[in-house]
Amino acid sequence: MNQPLPITDEQLREDMIAYLDGELDSEQSRRIEQRLAADGAFAHELRQLQQSYELLDELPQPEVDETFAATTVGMIAVEAGNDVARRRHGEPRRRLLHAALLVACLAGAIIGGYLLTGALLPDPNAQMLRDMS
Repeated sequence: MNQPLPITDEQLREDMIAYLDGELDSEQSRRIEQRLAADGAFAHELRQLQQSYELLDELPQPEVDETFAATTVGMIAVEAGNDVARRRHGEPRRRLLHAALLVACLAGAIIGGYLLTGALLPDPNAQMLRDMS
């Protein structure tokens, strides 16, 4: 028989909650029930968790009227519209910034090319200027 891998406390708590909710398959439920029979601390923890769930069931349920969904969807639509407007407002500025950056890079490349060419290539008139007295 394969030994199950050791599980973390978080995994165990998730399994306990799923067991209480009836979400486990028969094999997983059987493992939990075997552990309940063998481990008193585990059984105690599960009872406390079940009592907490029962207390939650006693809390008053909030009542939501029919306009709640419509209001929520309306608020989402308004916020989405505001987000689109903010993006449209920022887009011309972004395009202008990109154009300015492109012009600056192009100007820098031209100036750098001119200076580099002047430094690396010999001046054909330099010899004539030296020969003149």
